[in-house]
Amino acid sequence: MSCLSGISFVIAGLCWSYLLPATGMAQTPLSEKKVHNQAAVVYQKEQQSVLKSTNRTVVRESVEQSPARVSRTPQQFLRSLPSPSSEDTQEAAADPLAAVLAYGWQEYGLENYAQAKKFFLQAVISKNVENRRNAEYGLMYSYLKLGETDSALPLLQHFVARGEQLESTAPVLAALLFDRGDIEALQELLPKLSPADQKEWRERIVFAQFQDALVALNEGSRQDEVRNFLQQYRPVLEECRQQEQFFRLATLFMKDSPYLAKNIFADLRKCLPEDHHWQERVLREQLQVMSNNELFTAVSIPFDGTVSESTWKRLLKETTWQRLEQLEPKDPVYDSFVQALYELDPNNPEAASMAAWSCYQRGEYACAGDIFSTLLRNNPTDDTLLGLAYTLQKKGESAEALYLLDQHSDRKSELLNQLRYDLHATLGGNFYLSKDYEKAVVHLELALIQRPENVDLEQMLLWSRFHLGESKPLVEFLWQQYEQDEAADTAISLSHVLGVIEDPEFTKEVMARFAESEKAEVRKVAGEYAFRQNHPVLADQIYQGPGPYAGSAAPALDSLFHFRSKGGDEGTSSLNAATLVARQTFSSHSGKTWSIAIFPLSIDSGSLAADVQVGSAFRSPDQSQVRPELWEEDAFALGWRGGLQIEGELDWDIGIGSTPLNGVISPTLVGRLQGSGSDWGFALERDSVKESMLSWLGQTDPYSGQAWGRVVETKLGGHKTISLNDWWLAVEGQYGWYNGERVEQNTSLTVSLSGGYTEDWDDFEQSTGLFLFARGFERNSNFYTFGHGGYYSPEQQIIAGPFFRLVTSVATNYWLEASCSAGLNYRKTDDAPRYARLGAVNVGAEDPGWDDLLGTYAGESDTGLGLDARVRGILPLSNGWFIGGDASINNVADFTQWQVAVALRYRFGKGMGLGLPERDLSMLTGLVQ
Repeated sequence: MSCLSGISFVIAGLCWSYLLPATGMAQTPLSEKKVHNQAAVVYQKEQQSVLKSTNRTVVRESVEQSPARVSRTPQQFLRSLPSPSSEDTQEAAADPLAAVLAYGWQEYGLENYAQAKKFFLQAVISKNVENRRNAEYGLMYSYLKLGETDSALPLLQHFVARGEQLESTAPVLAALLFDRGDIEALQELLPKLSPADQKEWRERIVFAQFQDALVALNEGSRQDEVRNFLQQYRPVLEECRQQEQFFRLATLFMKDSPYLAKNIFADLRKCLPEDHHWQERVLREQLQVMSNNELFTAVSIPFDGTVSESTWKRLLKETTWQRLEQLEPKDPVYDSFVQALYELDPNNPEAASMAAWSCYQRGEYACAGDIFSTLLRNNPTDDTLLGLAYTLQKKGESAEALYLLDQHSDRKSELLNQLRYDLHATLGGNFYLSKDYEKAVVHLELALIQRPENVDLEQMLLWSRFHLGESKPLVEFLWQQYEQDEAADTAISLSHVLGVIEDPEFTKEVMARFAESEKAEVRKVAGEYAFRQNHPVLADQIYQGPGPYAGSAAPALDSLFHFRSKGGDEGTSSLNAATLVARQTFSSHSGKTWSIAIFPLSIDSGSLAADVQVGSAFRSPDQSQVRPELWEEDAFALGWRGGLQIEGELDWDIGIGSTPLNGVISPTLVGRLQGSGSDWGFALERDSVKESMLSWLGQTDPYSGQAWGRVVETKLGGHKTISLNDWWLAVEGQYGWYNGERVEQNTSLTVSLSGGYTEDWDDFEQSTGLFLFARGFERNSNFYTFGHGGYYSPEQQIIAGPFFRLVTSVATNYWLEASCSAGLNYRKTDDAPRYARLGAVNVGAEDPGWDDLLGTYAGESDTGLGLDARVRGILPLSNGWFIGGDASINNVADFTQWQVAVALRYRFGKGMGLGLPERDLSMLTGLVQ
């Protein structure tokens, strides 16, 4: 069956729908009037003769079991039928199957086609001719409604053969025959159809035969078979019907029967002249099937107007390119296609290049020169440069060819540049020796275009560029050289160059490789780099040799005696503290330094005067209930710290410890977490506030016996330094949170800004500049009555002025630092209640201490000169011994404080390098300051 059989089935279905009785109504086919009159009479007689018959059990069971079906019979339709004659009524009444027939039409009208079919199958055996014929029609319609076309077909053929109702039965039969592919039977049926139906079905037959014949054709069909097909169905092609099928047929035979395909495409071009998409499709295939000569002719003739000029040219270019790709350069028509393609697409660089080389091969140098010159201006390539140079050489214009090479020195042409290689190499070397690096670069680059494998010339070129400020190529070259030979000289040269450029990530990668080298000289380069990154421990682990960091990774035992004196009121804010620190340090792999320290403390605040109120003095204004022995004026305590410092891409300083162990208040953990890069850092710290006995260790209230104090500051801060050559700018910020035992909580915010200039001065590095320091506290807690913390906490403090710092350079064998800053110091403290964190107290307005309980401390402000000066240093002795010291004085708060410290270090191992003395001494004194 052809591919259109499905369409025929749909058409046939529409025909059946037209012929079948409408929903809910029984229609009459042949002898409709007479048949239904008979059925109506039988029904109106209430089926008496049939229902009483014991031989009609099927009918009786149907009526008795489904009495509701009787009431649903289309009475209106039956009543609208004309009344039958008396003979017919008597004859129908005599047929015992008349009621079955009526039930069949009843079920059919109710769309119960399967049930209707059962009744009609019983009624077709009726001996009454009209009833039997009526039942046959009902059965046929039921089959069609149920889709049982195989069963309906014999009935249709029977009715058509008898010539009954041909206007309705013949078209349905035609559709069934067409759907079954029985074209011969369908042609025999055509005379019984109406003229319009005959025309339609003849067209369908022709189309089906066309489809079958088209399917039968394939690529292996003989040309005579194709010709016969085209001759038979040429009217279809000329009438532009089934053009898509003919298009596919033509493309199928383009290779084996190009002449036939060409004719089909020519006829198809006449179809759909307004459809540009169709015309383009056909034209593309028509050009494909053309011969070479026909295609050359098509290039030279104007387009025919069925498509746009741009489309015409585009299709010609596509076809010409495809044809050219199928040819070999030695083919006789190859040059003709190249020329045709260049005429079609002169702006295409590939087409122009092919045309230029074609002219050159033919000896047409003027043609080749013109095209190559145009290409070189618009789209320069190595191929174009070479072609034009060859052409100029053939024309005898050698000077112009050399000038051309100079103008396009970045193009590679082995044949032409070879002539100039020796000259460029010699001139480049001479200019390098005379330190004329710019000219050396020009000639060395031209020479290396021809001989890029010449390592000596390449290194000379890269050093010339380095001297001119271009460092990266030399770095890449030296790195590649080191990967090949791992020579110490190469490593030293590469380190020197890396020190000039700014590529920290690549520098780290290189130094990591150097650190793994088996050669000590190479590891020394990596160690020096690590020390420049302020990583002396890591440097000593990489290279165990002499240097400023030698021995930094060795274990060491440190001892420090520190004394601090803080001015203030005797017994409260005054403080003298002496500390002896013992610390053991040792290092592990990858720049880690571990430490453990213990330090006994001797603290003395002086004698408390009798008239100084401390604690909850309001409880006994007459001092009758005071126990002065509870207030500690001196104490001995013990502290400890553990630490881990890690040197790496990000430096870490991690510490843990506690407040003094034997104060009046239980100790609490303290510690720090600091991270820093080369010019930035952050810190999270928790430490004791060491400004008074109350804030550091805590005190006992002489009146209530309650302990309070031992203030701990938790602070989060960060800093950033911006360097501009020798100028720099530093900013630092810090947020602090203060809490203690029965002490009012407090917060602070500190900001500092400094900037200056650093320069070398003999063996020292000198820095001068200006600074600005500002801080403020939420509450004033600088009192010693109950609930206050006993530490300086101004509401506002601003200091601004100059600073000076002098420190020895790394080259010296000792370390000394002296610094001083002075500025205008503005301080303002806030009012504060006399007592805080008391809880419930049994004091009434009539008690003597009532006014004291409700009293306040008045705030005050002051402006003066703030000064901070410090001198510290470390001196290596011998055999692993070092001695150091630190002295400072400061009056920026409401008190003056001075400190002095003496340190002694013994290093277990070789090496007397100082490492980072500032960091080491600051970490040691920071334990107690």
